[in-house]
Amino acid sequence: MDDGPYESAKSQVFNNYPLLKDIINKCDLPTIVSLQKVNRRFRQVIGVVNPKFDIQNIEVSIGSKEIHLDLYNNQDEGIFPIYPTGALLSICYQKNGENCDIETLTKDVRQIGRRMEDVFSKDLVSILKFQKFPLESLSIMDTTPKGFGFPLSFLNVVKFILEEMRWQNRIIKTKELQFTSSYGLGIGSFAKCIAPGILKKYTFINYGPSSSNVADFEGMEVQAEQLEEYEQSGFGTLGNVSKISHLQKASLEVERMGHEKLVKLKHEFLRLGPPKDFKILVKHLQPLGNSLGPIFGDETSGMSWFYRTNFYGKVLRIHISNSEEGSVVELDFVTILDVPVGAMMDNPEESMILQILENYPIARKIINACDLPSIASLQKVNRRFREVIRVVNPKFAIRSIDILMGSDIITMVVEMKQDQNSYPTGEDFLLMNYLKHGANCWLDTIERERETEGRWEHVFSRDLASILKFQKYPLESLEIEDASSEESDLPKSFLYLVKCLQDEIKWQNALIKTKEFKFISGSGFGIGSFGDCIAPGILKKYTFVNYGYSSSNVADFEGMETQTEQLVEYEQSGFGALGNVSKISHLRKASLQVERMGHEKLVQLKHEFLRLGPPKDFRILVKHLHPLGNSLGPTFGDETIGMSWFYRTNFNGKVLRIHISNSEEGSAVELNFVTILEVPVGAMVQIELLPIENDK
Repeated sequence: MDDGPYESAKSQVFNNYPLLKDIINKCDLPTIVSLQKVNRRFRQVIGVVNPKFDIQNIEVSIGSKEIHLDLYNNQDEGIFPIYPTGALLSICYQKNGENCDIETLTKDVRQIGRRMEDVFSKDLVSILKFQKFPLESLSIMDTTPKGFGFPLSFLNVVKFILEEMRWQNRIIKTKELQFTSSYGLGIGSFAKCIAPGILKKYTFINYGPSSSNVADFEGMEVQAEQLEEYEQSGFGTLGNVSKISHLQKASLEVERMGHEKLVKLKHEFLRLGPPKDFKILVKHLQPLGNSLGPIFGDETSGMSWFYRTNFYGKVLRIHISNSEEGSVVELDFVTILDVPVGAMMDNPEESMILQILENYPIARKIINACDLPSIASLQKVNRRFREVIRVVNPKFAIRSIDILMGSDIITMVVEMKQDQNSYPTGEDFLLMNYLKHGANCWLDTIERERETEGRWEHVFSRDLASILKFQKYPLESLEIEDASSEESDLPKSFLYLVKCLQDEIKWQNALIKTKEFKFISGSGFGIGSFGDCIAPGILKKYTFVNYGYSSSNVADFEGMETQTEQLVEYEQSGFGALGNVSKISHLRKASLQVERMGHEKLVQLKHEFLRLGPPKDFRILVKHLHPLGNSLGPTFGDETIGMSWFYRTNFNGKVLRIHISNSEEGSAVELNFVTILEVPVGAMVQIELLPIENDK
């Protein structure tokens, strides 16, 4: 079929597309794997029916005589029949001498003349070929009773899986791994099957005897580097605690533990900082003595230890209580307000904090009644006041900042996240106007007006930098608008304002971290000179609105090259010149307005997109589009309905489309990737005769 004419093969497949879709939807996964091997046309149709085979979870139960395999996904996305158990597909592999019997939930049984381990391994690896994204979870359970050949039977299955994965160049990518064992054997032997750097949670359930070290991750050292959460049940030995101290959350069961391990965990946590939430059930806790310092509480109510840190006023807490199964040891970080007053009295160094916190309600009223620059000044009083301010507002959640710059006034609107409202006005924003008042600045807020010493540019710059000091997370958006008239001395005044802001931000070490940046200009002046104020690596969307005359290159990001490296989306309005297109080709989405454009730019964009691949969605409004000739290849359509060009790629059957249509303002040029089903039938012949244009 592949050897025949391209267009005829395409027509035969897609004419019967509804029937093929019905057939595919009724097949099990191994059958679909076989269908994919028929030819390239079948693979294309299967890719359209199910372009992203979204398996969420895989459960494997390994015994000495049978193996169960269950697959699950989001049921609203399932294209296969869901079984009564909730599984997308359920298969049982049974040992039958040197052969294997396969049984599904529909009671279909067939015999295959290969070993059980071999058949299961090939099916599992074939299924993983569909998986585009990591699994949500992988569960492996040892169901072999003690004395029935385990661990040899389990290790034999692992050996077959490893060989098959090596043969097919596959590896299991999963966010969560759960291993259940009745023999006390860890998952280390299976670790080579799991991709490193993806695993976030690991659960080890041991319901048999074990002498293994619960914190060693034996055989899984590389896979556990990015681990965030670890749960272990079944009492074992607590090994090297430095291997688990990087985790955010852990729940362990330990046979015995002494003060050395607790002291080491304490020092590791004080070094690494929050978040931490560790719970350790210890069957036999050895006497601690004074190894952890002063104790608050007793064995009846529970004993606690508290340690000050430099992590935003957080306090490390160690708490030990008794249970029927042993001693429960908890280690976490709390705020200073969670520390009992009695515990503060035991530590003379905390007497000053105690004096402040006795008047905490008053201190909170004072802080909440202040505007942001005043709070910044309060922080400079002493270290104790800074700690209380962090408790009152540990994460100052500003959502966005809008700035309007005029020739004699600056208006700044600071908008908060609504669930973090702490302004005395009862509003979820702070409005400040900075007006030129001779050599000083007149500051107008919602609450009051006052004259402040210093030039208005300096006062505004100091306030903005002080506000940014509170910001723990990036802003959702920052908008700057040039509100000056054409007769004013902008950009001279704007450039001076930018210089003041750059100097203040550098002095206070408070770069602007924002996901979206919008600049509106009436003078055609770009934002490049402001680039040094914006933190690199965070900006995702940049919008430049120019409602004045401009001759700038709309694609050059002059002065903002570093800040735009991680840029995903760019919008520009106001006709300008299209500069070096390689500077915007990495973007996923762009909307531009260009004065004039010729075929050279379009050809360059085409080659860049064919090299980089999807997703891409570019829209360019061109006031004067030069004649293209045959530079883009065969054309589909005409100038009345719009002209299109299509190019085959190796990116999962995607096709690059260039479309040009006419509008009142000029020519609208669109570049994006589409599926083969979105290509008009009339263009099929042309696209199939063209070679694939990229080497990926």
